[in-house]
Amino acid sequence: MGATLSLSTVTRSDAQRTKNLQASAKKLKRGLALVTAPVGSLKRWSAKMKQKKATQQQNQAQQLSTNELMQRFAKAICLQCDCKVKVLPSDIERWIRSVDQTLLVQGWQDHEYITESSLVFMYMMAKATCTESQVSNLQDLKMTILICLFLGFSYTGNEISYPLKPFLCTTDKKVFWDRCMQITLAMSSHMLRLNSDSDYYHTVRQELCSQ
Repeated sequence: MGATLSLSTVTRSDAQRTKNLQASAKKLKRGLALVTAPVGSLKRWSAKMKQKKATQQQNQAQQLSTNELMQRFAKAICLQCDCKVKVLPSDIERWIRSVDQTLLVQGWQDHEYITESSLVFMYMMAKATCTESQVSNLQDLKMTILICLFLGFSYTGNEISYPLKPFLCTTDKKVFWDRCMQITLAMSSHMLRLNSDSDYYHTVRQELCSQ
């Protein structure tokens, strides 16, 4: 009986070894096929892999919550301004949520403004305006972020108008309005496109999700 068990064990071991060799041979065959394949086939394979990766990223993006999008937005702006302004993502989140909550508590809105679509709008605006050439210090950055938020409320908010005070971080209203008009003139076509072109919206959203 002992001899029989030993023979059975050897047989199973041989079978497993054969299976492993066959798997290795298949992998080697696929590798050789790629090496010897025509250029057109390699391009198609490469395009297929890129499409697969893009699909995986898109599926991941579809699963992000509003909080996760906010975190990615704040992180992206911090990295963009890192050379001139030292700021934490939590600071940017606090600026935005403070205004949103103030307007909610004061009765200017029935629901929080911060949603996926509003963050996509904010990201498009802030990415273009919170640059090293346009922002020189923390106060400039905060004002620019709040102006982008103000324009977001004005352009996509549910109410006809909103109070200015929650968006101000300077006592000089002229500075606020001058910068507000500058950003509006520079970004008006992008705001309209984001609202009317779904492909553009999804492109901006995907970029935000990948941050």
